[in-house]
Amino acid sequence: MAIGLMAYAFRIKERNSNRYVNLDDVDNTDMMNFVQEFLGSWTNRFFTNSNSIKAFTVLSINSDTNNRRISGQFLSGEGGIPAEIRNVNNINQIRYNKEAEDSECIPLYYLFHIPANTLGIIILERFRRISVKQVLTDLMRRQFFENFPNFTLEIEPLPQRRLMDMYLRDGSVKKITLSSFNSPNNTLEERFANDNRDVENLATYEFTIRSRRNRNLNIFQRVLSNIANGNANIDAVNNLVGLHEFVATEINATFDVNGKQKTIRLDQPDEINAIYDISNELEDINVHPQYNVINPLAIEYLNSLIDNNR
Repeated sequence: MAIGLMAYAFRIKERNSNRYVNLDDVDNTDMMNFVQEFLGSWTNRFFTNSNSIKAFTVLSINSDTNNRRISGQFLSGEGGIPAEIRNVNNINQIRYNKEAEDSECIPLYYLFHIPANTLGIIILERFRRISVKQVLTDLMRRQFFENFPNFTLEIEPLPQRRLMDMYLRDGSVKKITLSSFNSPNNTLEERFANDNRDVENLATYEFTIRSRRNRNLNIFQRVLSNIANGNANIDAVNNLVGLHEFVATEINATFDVNGKQKTIRLDQPDEINAIYDISNELEDINVHPQYNVINPLAIEYLNSLIDNNR
């Protein structure tokens, strides 16, 4: 993944309590205002500490009050380590001696969706291995605690269980694939065993249920919904195969959401995988895309995540 959009849940709960509060009324304050003030406070300064120089600042802020969205770009990079900047085509040519105060900075897209309920979503761009999630979370929590000491700010990745629930609600089931390293019967092993090596050590067995063209597999929605809600375990999907002793070690479900293919791991419903790879949507992944290129992709991704009926 060269360029991806990563989604995080944005929630606030009362300190020493499990009760989450509506984002438009946290101690009589709308979080839209708090986020705007936070971003505005970092428009003309870099974040630094005693151990390193983390280039973090806000390049732009675009507010959409009607849809309760705030988007723009951060500027981020790492400093603190002197280095020689060399020409990759001539390793002996030193172009520049990088000092500890220097940082290679790139713009990174962000999008806050702050509805009038308890669950907001933050979408952050990840460019190769560069992300601002950690520094953004640390700085935002620090300012939040100063303003709201009786509340706790949570910025956590969206688990696949949550994504599956969203995809079931807003999309259609297109494919379910069950993979296993164990042969479903001994006949396969006996027929294809070679040099005393088990086929199981060489191959993965897969069983795929795929929808026909212009059709869907929504007949399986109840099974998948029960898994998403914790009312069924993965055996409910294993039983779809109907082969004796076939137990999948990995189960993937693919959904069509607003014309985009979304795949999640059913056997790991609480693992994190809210990442949308946008590399294929861009003309050149080696040139950082502009805000107006990423923004419509991020809004489309956001619309596939949120519950428009809430």
